[in-house]
Amino acid sequence: CTAAEGGAGVVTTRRGSLTATTLLRPCANDVLTCVDSALSTFPNASAIKVVHFNWGWEQFEDYSINLAAYKAEIGNLYAKLQTAFPSAVFVWATTTPIKGDASITTMNDRALMALPSDVKVHDLHASILNYCEKEGSETCSLHEPAGPLTPSGRRYAAVAVSSFIAKLIP
Repeated sequence: CTAAEGGAGVVTTRRGSLTATTLLRPCANDVLTCVDSALSTFPNASAIKVVHFNWGWEQFEDYSINLAAYKAEIGNLYAKLQTAFPSAVFVWATTTPIKGDASITTMNDRALMALPSDVKVHDLHASILNYCEKEGSETCSLHEPAGPLTPSGRRYAAVAVSSFIAKLIP
């Protein structure tokens, strides 16, 4: 399920002879409803070994964040995913940075407070900050000055996520 996307997409994951394909449908700003719909039709849920998830700043249409509500929504999202995939390893991806916006760090902290300690953390936020520091420019090629990831940033995140997940698949 993906929020704030212009259209549907397809994600295909392969490992050896295992192939999983998931159709991503845009769900505006209501990820919890979208997740319910997607999970009700998800094939082979019991075979899922790793769930990598995030609910970032783009969920907020006007980008004003009620941190208490956000924390509760993260807890609700995790509960839905954990019910659907009871034998999976869960990985929370931190929300990527927006230049000059410290509220993202606070959002990430609140999300982590809502999750149990056995959820692994994939710190995409730090990964992108580190890359941008090494790039050494005032603007980073991975994200626009206002925040959204560029095509290069989306590719960077996809590779980072794929490599993180690959290490967890038995």
